[in-house]
Amino acid sequence: MTLVDQIRRLTPNQQKALRAIDCEEQNAVALENLEEEHLAAEEAYLRRKDRLLGREVAEVYAEIEAARAVLATAIRQRQERFEARRLAVFHVQDHPSASQLELI
Repeated sequence: MTLVDQIRRLTPNQQKALRAIDCEEQNAVALENLEEEHLAAEEAYLRRKDRLLGREVAEVYAEIEAARAVLATAIRQRQERFEARRLAVFHVQDHPSASQLELI
């Protein structure tokens, strides 16, 4: 059975669960985007401050790069978590109860 066939056979509860998962993930992505913007602004601030104080402007700020690495890890974990949740919705038995979907 292809993925398209599986999607067509989803129950209304499964469709509702997938929509909720998608909405929740969009909110998480929006927060991650805000964090990325914050890091870019922080980096711009550090560069401006160094220039104003007559310091050498670093090519790379270690604390900003460390924060970006942590954010990248969080993004990968979020992607894996939401993909697992979607797969769980697909693998719920043919007649899932509302309580099974709530656990996902």
